[in-house]
Amino acid sequence: MPLDPEVREFYKEKIENRSFEPPTYDIHILRSGADRTFNDKAEIEPIFCWEERVIERIPDSESAFRKPKDKSAGIHADPILDDLSSPDFPNLTVRIYYPDESMGLPVILYFHGGGFILHNVRSHDSLCRKLANTWEAVVVSCEYRLAPEYPYPAAVEDGCALFDWAKIHAEEIGGNPEFIYLSGDSAGASTAAAVSRMACITGCQDQIAGQILFYGTYSAQAGSRHSMEEFGGGDYVLPKKMADGFEGMYLPAHPDPNDPFLYPASGKIPENYPYTLLIRGEYDPLRDESVDFAQKLDEAGDPHDEILAEGMMHGFLLYWHKFSKVPLILEEAGRLLSLR
Repeated sequence: MPLDPEVREFYKEKIENRSFEPPTYDIHILRSGADRTFNDKAEIEPIFCWEERVIERIPDSESAFRKPKDKSAGIHADPILDDLSSPDFPNLTVRIYYPDESMGLPVILYFHGGGFILHNVRSHDSLCRKLANTWEAVVVSCEYRLAPEYPYPAAVEDGCALFDWAKIHAEEIGGNPEFIYLSGDSAGASTAAAVSRMACITGCQDQIAGQILFYGTYSAQAGSRHSMEEFGGGDYVLPKKMADGFEGMYLPAHPDPNDPFLYPASGKIPENYPYTLLIRGEYDPLRDESVDFAQKLDEAGDPHDEILAEGMMHGFLLYWHKFSKVPLILEEAGRLLSLR
């Protein structure tokens, strides 16, 4: 299918000039530009109510995550779990969105995109409002730590900490602790998937009702995928040079391609992996990451569904109010979740 006409018109100048590559990779300039473009200064989507909280680290004795008895299975998990139980582990800031005053709603733990170095709860404010209203769920948006100040595994640690907190406090915020979902876009989708891999290794996967993942990167082969070669040349959102630059700020010095928390589609996917809804853009350099992830889930016999956003580019979710196809995709995702 051709590029969606609304996308083409919105990005007309950039597409014609092949100018998606940022002029600089100075982290402060990049963040300043992102904050000007995506923020919470305009209320695009009305919401019943929302609040911002600082949530405290859950004591190790109450954590859903435990070091696995099988040490060979937990070799990658040990450093993360050690940090989770550290008294120096930082507290998290979250924004919580309520679609109405109902109790017992599903809870969506949301991790924003931005290549692990950009964005925050403010950039995804209107999106999380939309998700809460469309999915009739309490949405908890996580202000996880960013690279390069906090490289891997900080984002995964924060994701695990948020899940720990949500299991204990779901009812307090009007949610149902039996229906906690993980979600995110781009880097946030990768973080959500990593938390699910951690849950499988530590034996608490049944406490995750499922996950809704938008165009994430899930393996060490992202840069060599056909979709990256086809759409990563600079004439679409997320050129390969940009993706590589962001990844370089996030990765450890010697990344292990088999680390399931750095690359949640690496190795053999556990047979007890939570239900997964994979949503990918047709013109996204990361499109094939979702395709391959779905194949790995097939091989493991894990339940999953896929949605192809025809004509869409990377990052389309943040433009839900500009591209008419996106609200329809969100409604379709909500229907699939209601069938679980």
